Amino acid sequence: MLFSGALFFLLFLILGFMFMVVTVAFFKRKRWPDAYEPFVSVIIPAFNEEKTIGPCLEALRESHYPRDKVEIILVDDGSTDGTVDIAEKFGGIKVAKQHHGGKVAALNLGLSEAKSEIIITIDSDVKVERNFIKNIVRPFSDSKVGAVSGAAKAANDNKMLTSFQAIEYVYHSLVMDSFSAVFGTSFWFWGAVASYRKESLDRAGGFSSSTSSEDLDMVVNIKKAGYKTLSVGNAAGRTFVPSSVKSLFRQRIRWWKGTLQMMRKNRGMFRPSQGMTLMFFFFSQMFWIIFSFLAIPLITYQVFYWLPYNMASASDLFLYLFRWFNITGPLYALYMIPEWGINPLSIFGILSGVMSLVMMIFAFAFFREKITVRKALGIFFYFPYTLLMNVMIMAGALEYALNRGKGTFIK
Repeated sequence: MLFSGALFFLLFLILGFMFMVVTVAFFKRKRWPDAYEPFVSVIIPAFNEEKTIGPCLEALRESHYPRDKVEIILVDDGSTDGTVDIAEKFGGIKVAKQHHGGKVAALNLGLSEAKSEIIITIDSDVKVERNFIKNIVRPFSDSKVGAVSGAAKAANDNKMLTSFQAIEYVYHSLVMDSFSAVFGTSFWFWGAVASYRKESLDRAGGFSSSTSSEDLDMVVNIKKAGYKTLSVGNAAGRTFVPSSVKSLFRQRIRWWKGTLQMMRKNRGMFRPSQGMTLMFFFFSQMFWIIFSFLAIPLITYQVFYWLPYNMASASDLFLYLFRWFNITGPLYALYMIPEWGINPLSIFGILSGVMSLVMMIFAFAFFREKITVRKALGIFFYFPYTLLMNVMIMAGALEYALNRGKGTFIK
């Protein structure tokens, strides 16, 4: 009980710190100069993306940014479908081709073809919002800024699994934007909607395939080169999220494996002199990895520990279990404090649940996202999704520990 109490206390501290940063950021967001409109090169790596490349390019064409200041480079990574044909029909799109060498090679080829000092990289299934280019380049008016991440939103909301991810994406985008606003730096990064100063990329050695998270690795390398890295919530793009548990597992195993590879590669960077944001990033990522191995056993233990001995019927048992796995649980426990008293273990769990709920709702308001019936259900039953995320984090950590990323659990 003492161990689980300490673990949930750390969870409360992490979420409490995030909640504080999100609150402070509401009063501290910086306004960048509206008149800053540099020439930009947009690099889109693509491999067999004929279903999504058209909407991706159309969204760029509809951007509220001078068209004569935008160079679009599609890097075809050896596609065997109609990806290149669709791009060429748009006209004005520069197409660079390579044999199938992977995303990192495609990004570096696009970088070598780019004419602008400001580089934007987006995935081929992303539809950027109309103010995306305008808002993501403005921080580069500060010559010390080397990289800027936009906000990612889910493009598909046709299943409960995608709705959970839609909530997760805006939640994390809010945290990224808030840390950037408060501390003037960010190390969480959406590579699907990112921008860089070409000089900072060159000094960082270009994109590297040494980890499975080339965007996160690049951010740390740019920091090493002496530049600031930021996140801006008003530059958003919608990306298609995995619609099956299997594809989601593959994605998250790759993400967490890459995070661990990056942290090991750059372990010398994680010290107080590098700033609060980087230290918090390191501490929180390590905490989630440790927590992922313990969460389900601890939750199972707590479910049985708090199970009332005088259950009168099956419906009482159902209501007890039902409250455990939706947002009414912490709210009910908060309501029952006068009767139950304050237990350190329960109070940390209650406050963590309430803070997460508030930040989710605030994220939807901040990004002006509609809360559909399915998303409302996703918020209500978000706790089971966090358990699934813990399993995926654990799988990514195990893959890294067992084979350093050679192979995967899910084919």
